[in-house]
Amino acid sequence: MNSEKLYLEKARKLEGKTIEEALPNLIINYPDNRRITKSVFANYIEQDYFKLDLNSYSRPDFEDVSMELKTTGIHYINSRNIYNAKERLVLTMINYSDVIKNKLWTDNIHLKKINKILFIIYLYEKSPVKFEEFQIVHTFKWEPSKKYSDLIQRDYSIIRNKIIHGQIISERDTDFLGNCPKHGGGYNKLHPSLSKSGALAKHPKLQFAERRAFCIKQRAFDQIIADSLDRPLRREKGSIGLLREDYPNFK
Repeated sequence: MNSEKLYLEKARKLEGKTIEEALPNLIINYPDNRRITKSVFANYIEQDYFKLDLNSYSRPDFEDVSMELKTTGIHYINSRNIYNAKERLVLTMINYSDVIKNKLWTDNIHLKKINKILFIIYLYEKSPVKFEEFQIVHTFKWEPSKKYSDLIQRDYSIIRNKIIHGQIISERDTDFLGNCPKHGGGYNKLHPSLSKSGALAKHPKLQFAERRAFCIKQRAFDQIIADSLDRPLRREKGSIGLLREDYPNFK
């Protein structure tokens, strides 16, 4: 059995389990701070379950099979009785110079690693439920089909064109591949030069640019999850998502 199949099988063993069930000997040690929920949960999966080194490099997490690992949450919309993506899916930091240099998204060194992603989907719940009690409800490998690759390229071209012309990019510009702020705050939209240094990124056309990341937009990611389950997206009172029974390993 090759490494990729082993990783996928190991991921599937998480379905229906919580972190404390999957890692019964894990020593839980983190600050009681809900703002770090996502990073804490991801660290459990990456470092403790898959034994990966935590890094922010442009290389994929599973280097031997060129596969990225992403953990992300769904949440329950009580008024609609559906589950949908809790937030946009952040992919990788935007390097403005690399975007200008590469016309195709598949040639962008930071984006090309999303050609193959192993997704770990968990049910996000509010306090007092703890990070290690979040249930993992679905895992799947995603490789962009031609349809999705074309959608990414269309949006990448829109973003790239604005960068080339020295225009400010916005998540409102696109439908599938978005771009979002990626800093701890301190960006001054009216006077960028007064922004905190951590909120700024190098830009070949502008003196100052906001530090931003590529992302898959929330509702676009709902469609990706639905496709992986071979289920149609449900539409309830203006919201879209999936039902509990659409997830075969949701306990």
